[in-house]
Amino acid sequence: MKTIISCLNLKGGCGKSSTIVNLGGVFSENKKKPLLIDLDEQQSSTHWARQGGDKFPFPVIPLSIETAGKVKSEIERLANEHKADTILIDTPPQLEDDALITALLSDIVLIPVSPSPLDLWAAQQAVNTIKDAREERGGKLPKAILIPSRVMNRTTLAKDIKGSLKAFGEPISPAISLRVAIAEAAIAGLPIGHYAPNSPGHKEFTNLWKFVNSQIRK
Repeated sequence: MKTIISCLNLKGGCGKSSTIVNLGGVFSENKKKPLLIDLDEQQSSTHWARQGGDKFPFPVIPLSIETAGKVKSEIERLANEHKADTILIDTPPQLEDDALITALLSDIVLIPVSPSPLDLWAAQQAVNTIKDAREERGGKLPKAILIPSRVMNRTTLAKDIKGSLKAFGEPISPAISLRVAIAEAAIAGLPIGHYAPNSPGHKEFTNLWKFVNSQIRK
C-alpha cells in the first residue's frame, strides 16, 4: 500500500523543498522506493535532482496542479510506472486552494516551520487547511506533523518554537537545524545522507524519518 506524504507551508523560505528531498533520501536508504512529485512552480526539488543527475537516488517528477482528480490519477500512474511505495509531494507556497487539493490526497502532511512569527502564522493557516481536508474527507486523514525547521541551536527563538507549536495541537517532530552541509548537499545535487552520511544533518533527517514512520503506523 502506497503512502502519500506532502510537505506544505503557505510561506516560502521555511525549508519545504529541503525537508522533502532529504527525507526522501532517508526513505531510499531504508529499502523504500520513494517518488517525489514536484507541484511547486519554482521546481526547487526538480532542480536539486537534476543537479545530481544519475547519482540522485530516486525519481523527481514536476507536475502542475489542475484538479484533485487529475492530480490523483497522474500520481497513481507515475507511482505505478516507477514502482514507488512512498509518494512525496512538494507543494507550492501561498496558494490555499492548491494546499487543500494536496491535503485531500495525502496520508500525512509535513509542515516545516522556521522560528519566526511569520512562519508561525503561516503554519496556523496550514493546520487550518488540514482540518478542512479532514472534515471534507470525513475522517482523521491527513495526519499533520509540525517540523521545527532551520533552527539555530542555542538561540532564544529555537527554545521558544516548540512551545509555540504545541498550541496547534498536532504532533511535533524532532527539529531540523540550519546547517551548512544541507546547503552544500543541494549544490551537489544529493540528499544530505548521500552527500554527508552520518553527519549531524543526516542524523536529524533520520530522526525525522523515524518520527514520520511512527505516525504512519498509528
